[in-house]
Amino acid sequence: MCVQLCISELLSSNCQVDVDASCDVVVYDQCTVDPTMLAPDCFLVILINKLQTVCRNVYLLSGTA
Repeated sequence: MCVQLCISELLSSNCQVDVDASCDVVVYDQCTVDPTMLAPDCFLVILINKLQTVCRNVYLLSGTA
């Protein structure tokens, strides 16, 4: 069974924040060095795309392992 969950519901229930169009979000991934090299079906890409539909700005803070 596949359950669909809206990204704003996910953030609200897991992060205890109300997400709206005025929110800025920073996503951190220590393993991503070059985000342009990520596949379109990569979880990180999908997450960022979904966040962009409900947040004003979405930033990827990348690091190296």
